[in-house]
Amino acid sequence: MRFLDGDIEISKKMGMSIAKVVENYGESYFRKLEQAFIESEHPAEGCVVACGGGILTSDGMLEQLERKGVLICLLASAETLLKRTEEDYINIRPLLNGASNRLERIKELLTKRISLYNAVRLKIVTDDKAVDEVVGEALEYYRSAICLKET
Repeated sequence: MRFLDGDIEISKKMGMSIAKVVENYGESYFRKLEQAFIESEHPAEGCVVACGGGILTSDGMLEQLERKGVLICLLASAETLLKRTEEDYINIRPLLNGASNRLERIKELLTKRISLYNAVRLKIVTDDKAVDEVVGEALEYYRSAICLKET
């Protein structure tokens, strides 16, 4: 399968980093770009699409993503997310830019979004897991979901 990262594709299309898109046009404009990408700018099949954690905050996106394919939510604790974003938060994590306490900001975002994440049927908790372990679980979920759709 082909792999696409929604943020990378949007960044390429806009000719600037996601942080610059949000800085110049605002978060709501960025969310509209995400929605347009999901609706029409990637292949209908044969690809895995990575979406950021905020994509579900746009009205109707959960249903849209579920219609497009198998939706799997990757979850992690605020502490794990802080470690994972230490290097890249300035350029690709605009909602963490300017936060005096990034851990508290991450916790705040998780608290706001947890009901959306809980609405996703298939979830993988990624804390303390290697990438290949998460991929293995995702493939298992994917195969199970495809089998259910075919019956």
